[in-house]
Amino acid sequence: MAANPMAANVMAANTTTLRQALTQNKPFVPCYMAPGRNTVAPPQKLGNETWPTPAVTIWNEFNLTNLNESYGHILDSPTLEARLPYDCADQVLSGISIRRDKHVKHLIGWNNFLMQPALQLAKSQLNLYPGLVLCHRHSTVDGSQTAKLLDKHHTFSVHHVIGLYDFPAQHFVVGFGRSSSRWDDAVLAAQPDTTTMELLLPIRQLANICREAETRYGYVQTDKELVVCCFSRDHNDQWKAAIMPIPWTRGGPNNLTSDLALWWLCMLAMSDSCGRAIVAEDDMDKIDGWDIFYDNERGWGRRHCYSNFEKPTDPPSPANHGAVDVAEAGLGQHGMPNQWFDLGNPADVDHIGADQMEVDHALPRDHVLAGSANEWFNMELDVNLNANVNFEIMADLTHHVRPVDDPLSGPAASE
Repeated sequence: MAANPMAANVMAANTTTLRQALTQNKPFVPCYMAPGRNTVAPPQKLGNETWPTPAVTIWNEFNLTNLNESYGHILDSPTLEARLPYDCADQVLSGISIRRDKHVKHLIGWNNFLMQPALQLAKSQLNLYPGLVLCHRHSTVDGSQTAKLLDKHHTFSVHHVIGLYDFPAQHFVVGFGRSSSRWDDAVLAAQPDTTTMELLLPIRQLANICREAETRYGYVQTDKELVVCCFSRDHNDQWKAAIMPIPWTRGGPNNLTSDLALWWLCMLAMSDSCGRAIVAEDDMDKIDGWDIFYDNERGWGRRHCYSNFEKPTDPPSPANHGAVDVAEAGLGQHGMPNQWFDLGNPADVDHIGADQMEVDHALPRDHVLAGSANEWFNMELDVNLNANVNFEIMADLTHHVRPVDDPLSGPAASE
């Protein structure tokens, strides 16, 4: 029976995408509050710890290009309109204005309203945390609901909590609201190295909440912008906060909207390969980071550190030294199978015996990627000779590979 083209058109008309739902235009929210201090109480204490004081930087990698590269395939995948709140912002947010600080919770409510189906859809498509349920908590303006951290006894001024029902409970992203009359994040973004404590107080407050929630991801919502934050802490307990303000009214599929930014922040936190602990900046994977790998059937490719999205790529150049994923190797730093240092094609190895081998310029320079100059690595290479042969690989200008000295037969022949 021939397919009905009219039915196909109806089906197509009833589909949407995550990108469409997360980039819909939102109305301007006026703020009628008189300017004032954003926090008048002294920083609260948790035990003997006071609020951290992070050094603030701009999170330049948090941009639409990097989002599209890593999660664009999820954002643009068609789904039924009924699964997402699409084209409803004007209706839901109609008539909202800010006359008291608590009225910003209206915007927190919108965030919660949109994130619940958007994150559930992405979780299903990426098969993240199968069998576990996402948790969404938010505080309402009328006080009928109050957000609290999961399995925590301390009371924090948190208005939005996104996590996972598990044992122990896991927090992904936390946030709270502040009116623009009390805190102008644009001033902080323009001078992130400021030492003005009042400008830093909301970031310090968020750092304190993130520390207790054990997640490096959080946000502050104002009536003008959503400020995404990623915290790091080095071994000397020095904190940093990478921030990126996203305008509340920015809309359209070609823009990084506040809804899209919050969804992306949650996806980074939900990544099952990079974690969300507050660690030193150098110990975190960059959100624009990719792992290079080689597969015998597909050839060279790259895998995004957070989304695990794969795409073909050109062979790495000699300058791109680093860990390379080879299809038949072991587990790597991101927990993905087959991540190892690339030794080229084992078939290119010149064989002189099952327990003694010699390779002299057999491996192209482009394939010698392990480490920096004059750095040696002990590695194990399966050469399909029913034996594993230990090699030392010297990543210097000679690019030679030679067998490890055999204690029974003496040192390997000198080059």
